[in-house]
Amino acid sequence: MKKMLIFVLMLALMTPVFALAEGEPGQAYSLTTGLPTDQPYKAMAVLFDNSADARPQKNMSQADIIYEIEIADGGHTRYLAIYNDEIPEEVEAVRSARIMHADVSLDWCATLVHFGGQKLAGSSVYDYFKTVDLNRFDGLSDSKNFYRDFTRVAPYNVVGRLRQMYDSVDAQNEELIHTPLKFSADEPTVKGKNSTVFRIPYGANIGFYPSYEYIKKDGVYRRFYNRKDMLDGATGEAYEFSNVIVMYADYSWFDDAADRPIVALTGTNKCEYFIGGKHFTGSWVRNSVGESTAYLDDEGTEVLFKPGKTFIQIVKPDVEIELVK
Repeated sequence: MKKMLIFVLMLALMTPVFALAEGEPGQAYSLTTGLPTDQPYKAMAVLFDNSADARPQKNMSQADIIYEIEIADGGHTRYLAIYNDEIPEEVEAVRSARIMHADVSLDWCATLVHFGGQKLAGSSVYDYFKTVDLNRFDGLSDSKNFYRDFTRVAPYNVVGRLRQMYDSVDAQNEELIHTPLKFSADEPTVKGKNSTVFRIPYGANIGFYPSYEYIKKDGVYRRFYNRKDMLDGATGEAYEFSNVIVMYADYSWFDDAADRPIVALTGTNKCEYFIGGKHFTGSWVRNSVGESTAYLDDEGTEVLFKPGKTFIQIVKPDVEIELVK
């Protein structure tokens, strides 16, 4: 098993700037969706608030990859959205970062877009920034690229000029790019038991309760929140994904403070996958923040995802997914 994991990680490090997939000879494919693209890789990782006053978030549905991660013990979450194939002019509501948001951004070699961050010693994201090579835009000190939408209540109203930030970033050195997902249009990893409706109980009693329904005719998972259809606040677009990953991670709370999470996003832990209306289990492994996560099935084989958008739910080890049908 260990030899297989090492082999998979070596392959991940050798991945070229564009993901190889089935299609026309010489066609380049997006590293974030596996779909055809001719754009250079300049991924942007935007930190979104998920408080009730920040919903519905604006232009978050245009992201290729979205993570939901608990930031306070009890179920309160935030989103980190990875944009690459499509870059909207603006995004709202941008919020403060934690150490795990930096770790996810590094997983995608992405530029982090945030508004402030935790500063308390021991869980300070600013101290962590000093130890890693991460390009970022911080709205706390950047009035050029951020402003407030006064039709909403502060602090849930920060707007980021994402296209402006994207245009100011240089394309990355192809030899240094690494990303975690591998795609296959012809042979995605679709196996296991049928599962068409499932829910993630972060904090159902406090309004943090995502769920999904597989729409077979479209081949996508429609996302709901608190049992209501989740729609984009700017476009009205429904949130739909080709793949959903539930990624377990060990949590600790610095100094026993409920709002100071330390999330282990290196090492290994278990995973659950939802692809093509099927549900199966496996694991993830990441040796360091300088490498990308490898997603494996229970046999240690790297999972191949369907081209399209992906949602990644990061949860504590004791969370039990509700498999409804």
